[in-house]
Amino acid sequence: LRGIAGLRSVLRRAGCARTGPWGATFPLEITGQVSGFVFAHTSQPAGYPNLDTAWLPATRAVRVVHQRGSDTVALAYHAALDMIDHEGWTPAGPVIEEYLSLDVSPTATPSIRLTVPIA
Repeated sequence: LRGIAGLRSVLRRAGCARTGPWGATFPLEITGQVSGFVFAHTSQPAGYPNLDTAWLPATRAVRVVHQRGSDTVALAYHAALDMIDHEGWTPAGPVIEEYLSLDVSPTATPSIRLTVPIA
C-alpha cells in the first residue's frame, strides 16, 4: 500500500489519469525478501523523473478473482496454482495482483484479481 500511495502521488503530479485498477507484481517463488513493482494503467505514459513505464507481460495465464481481503489471498494463489497443476501446465512469473476495490467505499468488499502466467 505504501508503494501505491507513492505512485498515486507521482501520477497526480505528472497529470496522468488512471484508467484501471492499482496493482503489484510479485515473484512466483517467495523468498525471505519479496520484491516487485506497483503499477497503474494510465491513459498515456507518465513522463516523470524516477517513474518507470513498462508493459505487463502478454501471455497465457490463469486468472482468479478473490472476493475477500488480502489476509486470505493465499486461497486465490492455491486455486490458481492447483488449476495450473491439474492442467499439467507450468506456472511462470511475475504474478500480477490487481486491487479492484482499492478506491471504492471503505465498506466495499475487498476484491483482488490474481493473474499467474503460464510458461
